Amino acid sequence: MSRNTFWVFTLCFLAAAGKSPREVEAGDPNPVITIQIESAKSPNGVNLLKAQQLAATIYEAAGVTLDWTNEPVMSARSLTIVLTTIAAAPAGIGAESMGVAPSPGDGSRGTTAYVYIDRVKSFSATHRVASEYVLACALAHEIGHLLLPPNAHSANGIMRDSWHPTLFPPKAPGVPGFPLEQARLLRLRAQSR
Repeated sequence: MSRNTFWVFTLCFLAAAGKSPREVEAGDPNPVITIQIESAKSPNGVNLLKAQQLAATIYEAAGVTLDWTNEPVMSARSLTIVLTTIAAAPAGIGAESMGVAPSPGDGSRGTTAYVYIDRVKSFSATHRVASEYVLACALAHEIGHLLLPPNAHSANGIMRDSWHPTLFPPKAPGVPGFPLEQARLLRLRAQSR
């Protein structure tokens, strides 16, 4: 095969895969976002490590790596998730909300989100869904709000604004992920942090 034929073949293959030659030459590493977990409320009865692994899998499928820590981190690529209860929620939180990711109000995205562990447990118990799956989705959803533009809710995938028990195993093969367009945007936003 001539060198020119090789490059034409490579470019066609990469175009079909949706990647540029520069991305492949650079090894196409996923951007890494560090997530600090603070726990104002112990997630008793919920396997937090399993939930973190499941949330990380959702992000890996979107091309972003999550690095979890319990230690304080101060960097442009770090976010904080506080596990707390609905009693600590600001006024106006929806009756079914499992979390919130407040914005500073200046058009930028915040860096701290809150997940209401009591709401996660209640949904899990009511619908007989493993709490690790529900917590993973709540974590992934709120991290999505910190990285994506405002009003990032979608009709399907992890950024949907309401949940149904059929979205979780064993009724579904896995937890919802990001739709393709949101995954692309998420990756770009994570790279630019």
